[in-house]
Amino acid sequence: DRGGDWSSDVCSSDLVKKFGAYGDGNSRTIKSVSSSITLEEVQKLLPEATLDDEYDWYILQSCISKYNKVLIPEGKYIISKSLLIIEDNKEITFERKAILSIKEGSNISAIQIGKSTEAEQPRTANNCIIKNPTIEGRGVGTGIECRYCGANNLVDNPIISSVERGINFRVKDGFKRVRNLNEIVKSSIFIAFQ
Repeated sequence: DRGGDWSSDVCSSDLVKKFGAYGDGNSRTIKSVSSSITLEEVQKLLPEATLDDEYDWYILQSCISKYNKVLIPEGKYIISKSLLIIEDNKEITFERKAILSIKEGSNISAIQIGKSTEAEQPRTANNCIIKNPTIEGRGVGTGIECRYCGANNLVDNPIISSVERGINFRVKDGFKRVRNLNEIVKSSIFIAFQ
């Protein structure tokens, strides 16, 4: 954390950078950025984080968890965990040339709306908007996955390349939309009605 205001409702692209996101396409763990930071300090901001997580993921996920609106600035952000949206009324907008890049060897969904594990109760997200996401993988993983999506979620203008599945909706109830699907290269849309 390079400083910034966690009390606002909107996280501008300037704040994302001020909080410490690099977006330079290089892989770096939290502990490699700050060797003096402790697990307790990291988890105070983001309980699911570890010191071995990608630093850009940590900053972006912290912003998504703390703000209702996040503007992700131009840059290439390496992630090894999903950016998780599990609260209602979130709006994540990717600036032109803002790219999420799935770290090699990470079989994840770059963006996951809703959450379900055997150990936890399902968590839904309603009325969420993801605008202009550009996601690249290395032949594995999923671009955007909707698990236990609530109602009225929108993915607008996605560009997803070189992932196993481009967009994966596990539809239980609610209304999900993908709008302005410009290009999906070496990817597919998978919809499972459950």
